[in-house]
Amino acid sequence: MATLQQTPEPSLDILTVTAGDLRQLLDCGKCTSVELVQLYLAQIARHNHAGMKLHAITTKAPVQMLLEEARALDLERQCQVATPWNPPNDFFLTPSFGLGTTCGSFALKGVHASEDVAVATSLRDAGCIEIALANLSEWADCRGANLTSGWFAVGGQTQTPYVLKSVDPNDKWLGHSTPGGSSSGSAVGTAAGFSAFSIGSESDGSIMQPAIRAAL
Repeated sequence: MATLQQTPEPSLDILTVTAGDLRQLLDCGKCTSVELVQLYLAQIARHNHAGMKLHAITTKAPVQMLLEEARALDLERQCQVATPWNPPNDFFLTPSFGLGTTCGSFALKGVHASEDVAVATSLRDAGCIEIALANLSEWADCRGANLTSGWFAVGGQTQTPYVLKSVDPNDKWLGHSTPGGSSSGSAVGTAAGFSAFSIGSESDGSIMQPAIRAAL
Protein backbone atom coordinates (compact mmCIF):
# COMPACT_ATOMS: atom_id res chain seq x y z
CA MET A 1 0.00 0.00 0.00
CA ALA A 2 1.38 3.40 -1.01
CA THR A 3 1.71 6.00 1.74
CA LEU A 4 2.23 9.74 1.63
CA GLN A 5 5.78 10.74 2.46
CA GLN A 6 6.53 13.76 4.62
CA THR A 7 7.95 16.57 2.51
CA PRO A 8 8.39 20.31 3.17
CA GLU A 9 5.21 22.15 2.29
CA PRO A 10 5.52 24.62 -0.60
CA SER A 11 5.15 28.28 0.35
CA LEU A 12 1.55 28.64 -0.79
CA ASP A 13 -1.92 28.99 0.67
CA ILE A 14 -3.96 26.13 -0.76
CA LEU A 15 -7.18 27.99 0.04
CA THR A 16 -6.38 30.88 -2.28
CA VAL A 17 -3.68 29.71 -4.73
CA THR A 18 -4.76 29.64 -8.38
CA ALA A 19 -3.68 27.44 -11.27
CA GLY A 20 -1.68 30.40 -12.57
CA ASP A 21 0.08 30.76 -9.22
CA LEU A 22 0.98 27.07 -9.26
CA ARG A 23 2.45 27.38 -12.72
CA GLN A 24 4.70 30.21 -11.57
CA LEU A 25 5.81 28.25 -8.50
CA LEU A 26 6.58 25.21 -10.63
CA ASP A 27 8.43 27.29 -13.23
CA CYS A 28 10.53 28.95 -10.54
CA GLY A 29 11.35 25.63 -8.88
CA LYS A 30 9.72 26.66 -5.61
CA CYS A 31 7.65 23.48 -5.54
CA THR A 32 7.33 20.19 -7.38
CA SER A 33 4.40 18.24 -8.74
CA VAL A 34 5.04 15.54 -6.14
CA GLU A 35 4.86 18.10 -3.31
CA LEU A 36 1.62 19.55 -4.67
CA VAL A 37 -0.02 16.15 -5.06
CA GLN A 38 0.91 15.25 -1.49
CA LEU A 39 -0.28 18.63 -0.22
CA TYR A 40 -3.71 18.31 -1.83
CA LEU A 41 -4.17 14.67 -0.85
CA ALA A 42 -3.35 15.61 2.74
CA GLN A 43 -5.99 18.37 2.67
CA ILE A 44 -8.56 15.94 1.27
CA ALA A 45 -7.73 13.44 4.02
CA ARG A 46 -7.99 16.24 6.58
CA HIS A 47 -11.44 17.52 5.66
CA ASN A 48 -13.29 15.26 3.20
CA HIS A 49 -14.62 12.57 5.58
CA ALA A 50 -12.80 13.82 8.68
CA GLY A 51 -12.42 17.35 10.07
CA MET A 52 -15.11 19.52 8.46
CA LYS A 53 -16.61 16.38 6.85
CA LEU A 54 -17.30 18.11 3.53
CA HIS A 55 -17.84 14.89 1.52
CA ALA A 56 -16.76 16.70 -1.65
CA ILE A 57 -14.74 13.80 -3.08
CA THR A 58 -16.22 10.43 -4.04
CA THR A 59 -13.13 8.57 -5.26
CA LYS A 60 -9.38 9.27 -5.14
CA ALA A 61 -7.00 7.88 -7.73
CA PRO A 62 -4.44 5.35 -6.41
CA VAL A 63 -1.72 7.26 -4.53
CA GLN A 64 1.15 5.37 -6.15
CA MET A 65 -0.28 6.11 -9.59
CA LEU A 66 -0.54 9.82 -8.79
CA LEU A 67 3.00 10.02 -7.40
CA GLU A 68 4.48 8.23 -10.40
CA GLU A 69 2.68 10.62 -12.73
CA ALA A 70 3.88 13.60 -10.69
CA ARG A 71 7.50 12.39 -10.71
CA ALA A 72 7.38 11.94 -14.47
CA LEU A 73 6.05 15.47 -14.93
CA ASP A 74 8.73 16.87 -12.63
CA LEU A 75 11.32 15.35 -14.96
CA GLU A 76 9.65 17.07 -17.90
CA ARG A 77 9.45 20.45 -16.20
CA GLN A 78 11.53 22.17 -18.86
CA CYS A 79 8.85 21.59 -21.52
CA GLN A 80 5.61 20.98 -19.65
CA VAL A 81 4.02 22.34 -16.49
CA ALA A 82 1.95 20.08 -14.27
CA THR A 83 -0.95 21.29 -12.16
CA PRO A 84 -2.72 18.94 -9.72
CA TRP A 85 -6.43 19.50 -10.24
CA ASN A 86 -9.58 18.37 -8.61
CA PRO A 87 -11.21 16.32 -11.23
CA PRO A 88 -14.26 16.42 -13.25
CA ASN A 89 -17.14 15.52 -10.99
CA ASP A 90 -18.48 11.97 -10.72
CA PHE A 91 -20.52 12.51 -13.88
CA PHE A 92 -17.51 12.22 -16.22
CA LEU A 93 -16.01 8.96 -17.50
CA THR A 94 -12.39 8.43 -16.42
CA PRO A 95 -11.53 4.69 -16.45
CA SER A 96 -7.83 5.03 -17.36
CA PHE A 97 -7.31 7.43 -14.45
CA GLY A 98 -8.04 4.65 -11.95
CA LEU A 99 -11.46 6.15 -11.19
CA GLY A 100 -14.91 4.60 -11.57
CA THR A 101 -17.83 6.88 -12.45
CA THR A 102 -21.08 6.42 -10.50
CA CYS A 103 -23.06 9.66 -11.02
CA GLY A 104 -23.45 9.36 -7.25
CA SER A 105 -25.66 6.29 -7.60
CA PHE A 106 -25.16 2.72 -6.37
CA ALA A 107 -26.64 1.63 -9.72
CA LEU A 108 -23.30 2.41 -11.42
CA LYS A 109 -20.92 1.54 -8.58
CA GLY A 110 -18.34 -0.96 -9.82
CA VAL A 111 -19.22 -0.36 -13.49
CA HIS A 112 -16.31 0.86 -15.62
CA ALA A 113 -16.55 2.79 -18.88
CA SER A 114 -14.49 1.85 -21.93
CA GLU A 115 -13.30 5.37 -22.81
CA ASP A 116 -12.29 8.57 -21.00
CA VAL A 117 -14.16 11.83 -21.40
CA ALA A 118 -12.40 14.24 -23.77
CA VAL A 119 -11.93 17.04 -21.21
CA ALA A 120 -10.00 14.71 -18.90
CA THR A 121 -7.62 13.46 -21.59
CA SER A 122 -7.10 17.00 -22.92
CA LEU A 123 -6.10 18.29 -19.50
CA ARG A 124 -3.84 15.30 -18.89
CA ASP A 125 -2.15 15.91 -22.24
CA ALA A 126 -1.56 19.50 -21.09
CA GLY A 127 0.24 18.27 -17.95
CA CYS A 128 -2.57 18.26 -15.39
CA ILE A 129 -2.96 15.54 -12.77
CA GLU A 130 -6.43 14.25 -11.93
CA ILE A 131 -6.39 13.38 -8.26
CA ALA A 132 -10.02 12.39 -7.68
CA LEU A 133 -13.66 12.53 -8.73
CA ALA A 134 -15.83 15.14 -7.07
CA ASN A 135 -19.28 14.55 -5.66
CA LEU A 136 -22.39 15.83 -7.39
CA SER A 137 -26.08 15.79 -6.65
CA GLU A 138 -27.03 12.23 -7.62
CA TRP A 139 -27.71 11.81 -11.34
CA ALA A 140 -26.84 15.50 -11.81
CA ASP A 141 -29.83 16.51 -9.67
CA CYS A 142 -32.24 14.62 -11.95
CA ARG A 143 -33.12 11.88 -9.45
CA GLY A 144 -36.41 13.44 -8.42
CA ALA A 145 -38.16 16.46 -6.94
CA ASN A 146 -37.83 18.04 -3.48
CA LEU A 147 -34.30 16.72 -2.90
CA THR A 148 -31.41 18.39 -1.09
CA SER A 149 -28.68 19.56 -3.47
CA GLY A 150 -25.30 17.92 -3.01
CA TRP A 151 -26.74 14.64 -1.73
CA PHE A 152 -25.72 11.35 -3.36
CA ALA A 153 -26.24 7.76 -2.34
CA VAL A 154 -22.60 6.70 -2.72
CA GLY A 155 -21.16 9.22 -0.27
CA GLY A 156 -23.93 11.15 1.44
CA GLN A 157 -24.40 14.90 1.77
CA THR A 158 -21.79 17.38 0.57
CA GLN A 159 -21.32 20.20 3.06
CA THR A 160 -20.37 23.73 2.10
CA PRO A 161 -17.31 24.98 4.06
CA TYR A 162 -19.12 28.25 4.72
CA VAL A 163 -21.91 26.77 6.86
CA LEU A 164 -21.21 25.50 10.37
CA LYS A 165 -22.52 22.09 11.37
CA SER A 166 -24.51 20.22 8.73
CA VAL A 167 -27.15 20.92 6.11
CA ASP A 168 -30.49 21.86 7.67
CA PRO A 169 -32.68 18.76 7.23
CA ASN A 170 -35.63 21.06 6.50
CA ASP A 171 -33.78 22.78 3.65
CA LYS A 172 -34.82 21.41 0.27
CA TRP A 173 -32.86 21.57 -2.98
CA LEU A 174 -31.34 25.08 -2.88
CA GLY A 175 -31.83 25.99 0.76
CA HIS A 176 -29.16 28.35 2.15
CA SER A 177 -27.46 25.63 4.20
CA THR A 178 -26.91 23.45 1.10
CA PRO A 179 -23.91 23.67 -1.26
CA GLY A 180 -26.08 24.11 -4.36
CA GLY A 181 -26.03 21.64 -7.19
CA SER A 182 -25.43 19.63 -9.06
CA SER A 183 -21.63 20.11 -9.25
CA SER A 184 -21.47 20.52 -5.48
CA GLY A 185 -18.25 18.64 -4.84
CA SER A 186 -16.34 20.45 -7.57
CA ALA A 187 -17.09 23.83 -5.99
CA VAL A 188 -16.71 22.76 -2.36
CA GLY A 189 -13.46 20.93 -3.07
CA THR A 190 -11.92 23.97 -4.72
CA ALA A 191 -13.06 26.31 -1.95
CA ALA A 192 -11.69 23.94 0.71
CA GLY A 193 -8.23 23.70 -0.86
CA PHE A 194 -8.59 20.19 -2.27
CA SER A 195 -7.28 21.56 -5.58
CA ALA A 196 -6.59 24.80 -7.40
CA PHE A 197 -9.46 24.24 -9.82
CA SER A 198 -12.02 21.63 -10.82
CA ILE A 199 -14.37 20.63 -13.60
CA GLY A 200 -18.15 20.59 -13.27
CA SER A 201 -21.11 19.88 -15.52
CA GLU A 202 -23.76 22.48 -16.33
CA SER A 203 -27.36 21.65 -17.16
CA ASP A 204 -29.49 24.15 -15.21
CA GLY A 205 -27.38 26.20 -12.81
CA SER A 206 -25.31 23.13 -11.95
CA ILE A 207 -22.04 25.07 -11.96
CA MET A 208 -23.24 28.59 -11.20
CA GLN A 209 -25.20 27.76 -8.05
CA PRO A 210 -22.49 25.83 -6.19
CA ALA A 211 -19.82 28.30 -7.38
CA ILE A 212 -21.78 31.17 -5.85
CA ARG A 213 -22.35 29.25 -2.59
CA ALA A 214 -18.62 28.47 -2.39
CA ALA A 215 -17.60 32.11 -3.09
CA LEU A 216 -15.70 31.09 -6.23
